[in-house]
Amino acid sequence: MDLMKKAAHVLYTWWMALGRFLGAVNAAILLTVFYIVIIGAMSLIVRILRKDLLSHGADSSPSFWKEKEQVIHGADQARHQF
Repeated sequence: MDLMKKAAHVLYTWWMALGRFLGAVNAAILLTVFYIVIIGAMSLIVRILRKDLLSHGADSSPSFWKEKEQVIHGADQARHQF
């Protein structure tokens, strides 16, 4: 009986080590594929639509600074924030 417990424990230890290894490999592969598919698809969509998501176009202004519109802070705005 003692020999069976030791054999089962060794088998369990090896099995769990194999499971951890396969889990790490699968996670790396799946996350890499997921990243490439999602980021690649987003990149293609943005390129097809010719969007400049960061507003870094080559315009004639000497600066990327954009003026912010003035917001009047008052009691009415505090009551209706959203």
